[in-house]
Amino acid sequence: MTEYKIFENDNFRIVFPIDLENFTQFSVKNAMDSIDKLKTLFKTNKNLKINANFFDIRDDFVKYIKRYSTRKEIPNWIRGCFYNNGIQLYIDKNSSYQLDKMRYTLLHETVHLYFTNYIYDKYNIQRICWFDESYANYLDKCPKDIKQILQTLEIPIDFNMSSLSNPESNAYGAFNLIGFYIFSTHQEEKFLNLLIEDSEQIRELGKTILKEAVEYIENKKIVQ
Repeated sequence: MTEYKIFENDNFRIVFPIDLENFTQFSVKNAMDSIDKLKTLFKTNKNLKINANFFDIRDDFVKYIKRYSTRKEIPNWIRGCFYNNGIQLYIDKNSSYQLDKMRYTLLHETVHLYFTNYIYDKYNIQRICWFDESYANYLDKCPKDIKQILQTLEIPIDFNMSSLSNPESNAYGAFNLIGFYIFSTHQEEKFLNLLIEDSEQIRELGKTILKEAVEYIENKKIVQ
């Protein structure tokens, strides 16, 4: 039976398996290093106190999020989510790759909750999946090889990103490219303001944004 501990500061309250303490410490540090940047970007002086639950048993993770999810099935690729205005992570302790990659997911899901609390709920805007996923994929600081992502992109570059009502596993490459494009061209504040002022323009942008991102990266010959 898994034994749990609790970490708490002004920004997070995290319940985590005791043998994932090092993982949790890295996750918190990675998130805390970006909190001030998030508060500036989302124009708030307040700390968003976030409850998080880390699981090392997938059945426990699935059982928890099924309380709040409308999905009939939880896809196997889902390992992090933000149901019930909190964060849930499943960490496979037997996979060194997942242990390393998932260390950045607390910050990734935190970005989603900043969108939820400071934009979507505040201004009564229906979530635009591609938009906040692109921001979260850029801001989570997980190391990414943009050139490789471009070469292995699974969806066509003229794909209408606004047709995605929920993130799908084969769309994360696109989210990475779009996030890279938005922040590299310093449009992150401009687009956030546009989302608040006229969210339909952001939905329209979803029809062309992936093509714009790919063309930008190819023309700039981005190599990481």
